[in-house]
Amino acid sequence: MIRGIRDRIRALPSYEGNVLALTAVLVGVLAGLGAVALEFLLRLFGRLFLGSETAVSTDTLRVLAAPVIGGLLAGPLIARGAREAKGHGVPEVMEAVAVKGGRIRGRVAVVKTIASALTIGSGGSAGREGPIVQVGATLGSKAGQLLRMSEPRIRLLVACGAAGGIAAAFNAPLAGVFFALEVILQRFSTRGFATVVLSAVTASAIWRSAFGNQPVLNVPAFGLRNPVELLFYVALGLLAAAAAILFIRTLYWTEDRFDGLPIPEDVKPALGGLLLGLVGVATLRLGEGSLAYGSGLPGINLALGGSLAWWVLLTLMGAKLVATSLTLGSGASGGVFAPALFMGSMLGAAFGHGVHALFPGITASSGAYAMVGMAAVFAGAAHAPISSILIVFEMTNDYRIILPLMLACIVATVISSVAHPDSIYTLKIRRKGVDLAEGRERHLLERTPVARATLPDVTTVLSPTTFDRAQRLMQEMATDRLVVVDDADRLVGILRAEHLAESDDLEGEDPIDELVEEYPVVTPQESIDAALRKLAPRGLPLVPVVADETSRRVVGLATRDSLLAAYWNALSAERQAGRPGE
Repeated sequence: MIRGIRDRIRALPSYEGNVLALTAVLVGVLAGLGAVALEFLLRLFGRLFLGSETAVSTDTLRVLAAPVIGGLLAGPLIARGAREAKGHGVPEVMEAVAVKGGRIRGRVAVVKTIASALTIGSGGSAGREGPIVQVGATLGSKAGQLLRMSEPRIRLLVACGAAGGIAAAFNAPLAGVFFALEVILQRFSTRGFATVVLSAVTASAIWRSAFGNQPVLNVPAFGLRNPVELLFYVALGLLAAAAAILFIRTLYWTEDRFDGLPIPEDVKPALGGLLLGLVGVATLRLGEGSLAYGSGLPGINLALGGSLAWWVLLTLMGAKLVATSLTLGSGASGGVFAPALFMGSMLGAAFGHGVHALFPGITASSGAYAMVGMAAVFAGAAHAPISSILIVFEMTNDYRIILPLMLACIVATVISSVAHPDSIYTLKIRRKGVDLAEGRERHLLERTPVARATLPDVTTVLSPTTFDRAQRLMQEMATDRLVVVDDADRLVGILRAEHLAESDDLEGEDPIDELVEEYPVVTPQESIDAALRKLAPRGLPLVPVVADETSRRVVGLATRDSLLAAYWNALSAERQAGRPGE
């Protein structure tokens, strides 16, 4: 009786939607709590390693030693706990969505949180967006798996977790939603938007309960002084694209150098930390402390305030480029978003100093260009203009400079995409031999079972049989093929009408065993991809479907057309409006 009531409830039209909505809220709660936990750990380790919650220090010994100690602790944790926690995290989430049905191991959330806190808190040049995206996505994935949801819904919950993480970590719910859709799912739909919003809003509410509703960055009043000034922002977009490409190439060049070192993986983050310490000591001479350490938010605030000289800005930009490449290239854990913002703010502020000195009457202060530059560099690196525009807008809570912000981000994205087709996220995936677009299609081929393509109407004939009987049976059943089985109902092979027609030596009661072809077989549980691979070498038009390899009892046939039809049905469901990932 209870089972019957439950089945009736499940049959209600709104049941699945309500469960998905409630689960999205749950994922938002978990992502928000994960962001809060990461923030507490970052502050704790910052005080412990560098004596500052912001990971900025003027103590030479701390600046030199802290990253080494952090690397010694984080390296073994990543290598032995969860290798997926290595690096910036977002590519691993994108890969899981594209080719793994959204499935992520639960331990990744724990390892990523602790390893990232150790890395960034000890001065590692990385951001918290990558860790919190991966942590939130992992929590969303595990929620979907525990509730035994379908893969499309698991992928959507992964996006919910990522959105919740961004929304909480940067107090930017709208940016979190669009980051999940633009970068993680790489598709937009009404249903997906609504579901992801639930997680983002919930996570953001939890963050604000813990830390208040203050913007992440302190921004003076900026605005567009003159329409002509837009030309300067176009130029800044071009420079941002060049900086983004330099960032991508330097990061992966450094990663290749560390990968080639003949030392254990768990030691490499410590070596990267040692080199980072030398960079940090060098920047101390600028008189502003180790601004290239950690997430770099204190340095961004200085650039926005216009208090740094142009040569200091460019020096810090270069230091951050090297520091981030050493941190993430050596295998430590953290994100690339905050470093991209830092470099963009330094580039923008330096550029702003120049144009304001030349054209003081029609240009804003350098801080305005710093604000636009930080969004443009990330847009060029991530190929995500919408997310970049929204996240900087929400981090600063300033709408007055939205036109230059939009223009520079679009210019940077277009130029960077043309000059460097892979983003800082997708390049890591492609280097593994995975193409995201092809990966989604390959995933469908590998995940869709042959059972969905099986044609159950099979005409069988017992072996041995005669020429006349086979021909008569084909005519009566209006078929061009017979499945030949033995007296134990085991598959012998396939007899095709064309072989009967082409035979000049057989007639009447002659046995037709020599015309029966042996075929590879598949089971209903095997994938469409496996079936197509068995058809391809011989150019076969069909493959027999057997109950299992042992009995070889025929349960149907799968033709090339039926296999492709099943694939297209699955692909259409993926693209169905309002149901992303289904």
